[in-house]
Amino acid sequence: MADQPSIQALVSDTETYLSGVWDALGTDEESRTTALEALQADLEKVLSRARDAADADREEAEETRNELVASISAMASCTEVDEDAPEQGSKGVLQHITALRARAAELTSLKTERAEQVEALCEEAKALFADLGVEPEVRMVTCHREGSAASERPRNDLSR
Repeated sequence: MADQPSIQALVSDTETYLSGVWDALGTDEESRTTALEALQADLEKVLSRARDAADADREEAEETRNELVASISAMASCTEVDEDAPEQGSKGVLQHITALRARAAELTSLKTERAEQVEALCEEAKALFADLGVEPEVRMVTCHREGSAASERPRNDLSR
């Protein structure tokens, strides 16, 4: 970007160029003023769209960050581990999102690992119950998630 002129320089250069063309054509002052006002209105629209797009990007990033924090909290609660969610500190939102995604991936891996362990234990328990000829008692496991209702499922039901 250092090799490119600033926006102010582009505007100044364009105004100088247009003045030269208008001088050569003999354009009157009123027409010049009207043309510059139209150009200014067009520039305001372009810059407004750029601001709106930047605001939308920021809002989307903040929403993503908030969703990741909530997801980390929920996974940490369900897996009964510390959240250890990285703080934003002096990082920008995008860098914070990257750090949060890394922590969410760690917790997702832990959750998957634990689910596989529980599934193996459930299969082992089913085999033991079958050997004993008794029907297993099904208990409910409750996982409280911040900001949502508790989800319940049978302890031996590993559907996610």
